[in-house]
Amino acid sequence: MNWGTILTASVIAAIVSAIMNFIIQLYFEHKRVKDRKLQEIKENDKIILQDIYTPILKILSEHIIPGDGYEGVDVGQLERIRKIIDDNPQLVDTELDRITYGYLEDLAHIGRNQSYPHDYDKFADDDRKLFNHVRVVYNQKRKNLNLPYDEVSL
Repeated sequence: MNWGTILTASVIAAIVSAIMNFIIQLYFEHKRVKDRKLQEIKENDKIILQDIYTPILKILSEHIIPGDGYEGVDVGQLERIRKIIDDNPQLVDTELDRITYGYLEDLAHIGRNQSYPHDYDKFADDDRKLFNHVRVVYNQKRKNLNLPYDEVSL
């Protein structure tokens, strides 16, 4: 072998080594960024679960009667749910906002048309739209956090 061949082989080996090193670094950087994004999503899901969906689910569960099931929500419950939503607008999905606001408008309209407007024990959510939405999102967030969740609700 002559020096030219040895030099050419060394240069090729150095180039291949540099390319392989670059590819490996690129892979690990991509993996690190992806892991960081997943961690941020999990942290966000944890905050949303703790600050929005767990308190709302507790409020919605107040009128669950054994044997009869879910009865809906009254104005007081909706106002408490809306307070949670209004205090954390950056964490609330638009569907939850739309459903609760619509029910509050409906109940306010019913209250204005009553001969006794103080009779505010009317219930909304007889179609369970709010309850089902909260339960689905609650269980999705729990699943994302690797917590026990209700598979039937998803």
